[in-house]
Amino acid sequence: MVGPPMAGSVYDATLSYDVSFYLAGGFLIIASAISFGAQILQNVDTIKKKDPNSTEKVAEKDQSNDPAQLY
Repeated sequence: MVGPPMAGSVYDATLSYDVSFYLAGGFLIIASAISFGAQILQNVDTIKKKDPNSTEKVAEKDQSNDPAQLY
């Protein structure tokens, strides 16, 4: 609902529709980047909730002296 009036005001200011299309494309790219970023953050949060001590377990395993765990 905001796009057409905004494009009209950009046209009035520049007397060209090119800038309006560039702005629309830029907003689309920004929205896509935010969407992908949110999905990545959600996946990281889900992994941390499933196993919050995953990095600590790896560190504990590396420090053990049991030869059976080395292979």
